[in-house]
Amino acid sequence: MLSCLPVELLDLVVKQLKVRDLKRLRQTCKAFNVIASPMVFSRLVLNFDSGRCGLILALLDAIASEKSRLGSCIRTLEIQSFNPPQHKSLQLWQRITKKHEQTSRLVEQYFIAAIPYFVSVKTLSLNLTNMQVMELSCHDRIMMLLGSLPKLANLSVYMNHDVDSRIPTSISKHFHNLQSLHFSGGRSVYGDMPKALMARSPDLTNLTIDGFPSIQHDSSISLAELFSGLPPHAASRLRTLTLGGLSRHRYDSLTSIHCHLRSLTTLVVNPDLTDIPGHFWNALQPSHVRLERLSVHQADSPLLEYLESYSGLTYLSIDLCGFRYNDRRDEDSMADVLYWRVLPKHVDSIQALHIKTAYEGRWSLGPSQLDAILACHNLSAFSLGIGPSEANVANKNVVTQLLTSVAQGCLPSLRVVRLFLAYPTSARGIGDSVLLMYSSHGVCGHVRLNELVTGFTCKFPGSVMRRLEVSTGHIHHGPPALSTFKLRRSNLSGKWRMTLGETSRKIPAFITYNEG
Repeated sequence: MLSCLPVELLDLVVKQLKVRDLKRLRQTCKAFNVIASPMVFSRLVLNFDSGRCGLILALLDAIASEKSRLGSCIRTLEIQSFNPPQHKSLQLWQRITKKHEQTSRLVEQYFIAAIPYFVSVKTLSLNLTNMQVMELSCHDRIMMLLGSLPKLANLSVYMNHDVDSRIPTSISKHFHNLQSLHFSGGRSVYGDMPKALMARSPDLTNLTIDGFPSIQHDSSISLAELFSGLPPHAASRLRTLTLGGLSRHRYDSLTSIHCHLRSLTTLVVNPDLTDIPGHFWNALQPSHVRLERLSVHQADSPLLEYLESYSGLTYLSIDLCGFRYNDRRDEDSMADVLYWRVLPKHVDSIQALHIKTAYEGRWSLGPSQLDAILACHNLSAFSLGIGPSEANVANKNVVTQLLTSVAQGCLPSLRVVRLFLAYPTSARGIGDSVLLMYSSHGVCGHVRLNELVTGFTCKFPGSVMRRLEVSTGHIHHGPPALSTFKLRRSNLSGKWRMTLGETSRKIPAFITYNEG
């Protein structure tokens, strides 16, 4: 019966199956093998140091077989290590070395034979740190074959400081016409490889620079140098830019690259990065750069003035957490600018708002901040802190006001709310997030937040309230550690009450957003 369904319906049914069910389905007949194989083998991870070297070699041998179609099913190829295990069961070091070298040659031989069959690979991830066991001539041949894959569009490269300089040179020579580039690791921001790859990829739309500078090395490439390889008077088509792990001196010439950022819609600045200087934001306005998605860990005047200069922002994430005694990223004056001057500019477009602050104040959720948020009628997810002064209010506390407003029809698109504890200002001198979490402020505050959520009841909830998911926790808690509540009907009273349950949705992970 299943095989008699139209192709469209059959495809929808198969997509709902789990991996173990797909594996069984492809063993039933040739027709289902063709349908299920692309879903089972869509991603291939090669890690010869995992102890399953023989199994991986057998898989590569099957891919290189002319009768097999496995290679055409793979969309993502991830190479973690070409270094085979050391076979500790052998006692003599000479035998170990000989066996290790023999296995390494087999790995190179089987992988080179299989590469031409990866005709559907769109995403390639390379860990160059663990690829130095092979000879450089062999490495160059592998890079040449990988760079010639017909559908390759996304490349991710991880390098440490000890990588041979000839290896990134080989990558620069053989890869081209990419749409997404991701550089990470200690050496990824050095040398000419990033600049050469960008010059050979005129249609690049997604760029991630997440390297970290070396103390012994001072030749890190600046962002201006990255774009210097492009032809004269040619502008980049970059739409997504992610920055992290770079020191301040690399941003001295940011104003010179704004011509390459005119198509930019997404900017992510990771927390380990020094604050972007104000002249960068000041130069975005005359360049007519209108960001739609922004994630930063600063909130200074130049940034807020830039956000106030236009409309159309859909995602905004500001991380102001700092546990150092003199860290005052969370100045109250900047909070007033955001809530009363910036948000009204984007009230029709903003869909997700996430503000992390360690201590209570005007950045955390209060009655006035709630009014500004309720005006964003297209908001689907937001996360904010709540200080003890607001959480300990007996009647008409801000949590009850929020849930009541949603039940009355405000924020019709709301799906996910995360409320975390903002510590009192008297705790600024403690300086350790773990101590704060297990202090009386952290324990009692989290309990109080849960009480406020579970204390909410309503008689006739609409569809928005029924699908709403409210999570509580501490600022550094990930989704698995959150207490998640959903509205359920009580069998005794007949009222609907927020009760603890399993998480079905997560707050959108903007950092993993991929435009390509």
